[in-house]
Amino acid sequence: MEPSIYVRANARLGEGPLWDPRNGTLYWVDIEGGKLHVTREGKDRTIDAPSMISALGLTEDPDTLIASAGLTLYRYSHTFTPISSIKGEGVRFNDGKCGPEGEFWVGTMDLKEERDVGTLYRFNGDFTPLVDHLIISNGMDWFRNVYYLVDSPRKRVYAFRVRGDELESLGAAVETSDYPGVPDGMVVDSSGLIWVAHYGGGLITVWEAFSRRPVLEIRTPVKIVTSLTFGGPDLNQLFITSSSRAGEDLGGSVFVMDTDYRGREPFICRDFSR
Repeated sequence: MEPSIYVRANARLGEGPLWDPRNGTLYWVDIEGGKLHVTREGKDRTIDAPSMISALGLTEDPDTLIASAGLTLYRYSHTFTPISSIKGEGVRFNDGKCGPEGEFWVGTMDLKEERDVGTLYRFNGDFTPLVDHLIISNGMDWFRNVYYLVDSPRKRVYAFRVRGDELESLGAAVETSDYPGVPDGMVVDSSGLIWVAHYGGGLITVWEAFSRRPVLEIRTPVKIVTSLTFGGPDLNQLFITSSSRAGEDLGGSVFVMDTDYRGREPFICRDFSR
């Protein structure tokens, strides 16, 4: 398995890949460039977006997305319409995803990437804080009744048991201190394996939860890989976003790789603006 170029781009901070199996579209964002990318059948279209757009979610309407940017959630359907905001100093929204019950989960990060002032929220019409004292709330996903969340500077993927409206901490499911870079985006495949993109490490690692070593290590064409998701007609292709911050020739491009594993369809958010 070896990644190849899917979209050659120069995104300053490519992130948030999201596959829509209903129409074969890959959505992704350039956080620092303020762009929403819509990639279909190999053609990439860019759309001006609110500053620091960071994460996306599908809704029941294939033409409508949920997006986080700055400290605001937006509904996107040809234009970006604010839904709701939080207040905060020195933080912004970072990674987020639609959850199993149609809510949108999104975390904040310290803009200086030093203080533990980040918080994970669940939005279901209102913002409910779930986990605090995060430095960079990052990649997330669910498997059965377990929720996984990355805090990048701590180099861990944390696990929580979902108990109704609360999360019970299960500790660190993945510890990446022995590997280059820091964990950034992540995705869980259909068997429960945890796939982690190592920002600055030029690496993707694949883990069984609570194991000491990865079951698979994949070198990537650039050092700054940021996030990843499964897609393609059979959900066995891995799409990988990256950053151009390091000045690498292919930095900021999206890569794709055929795998022997299968992902899962993303959860769908309800349309909160209605």
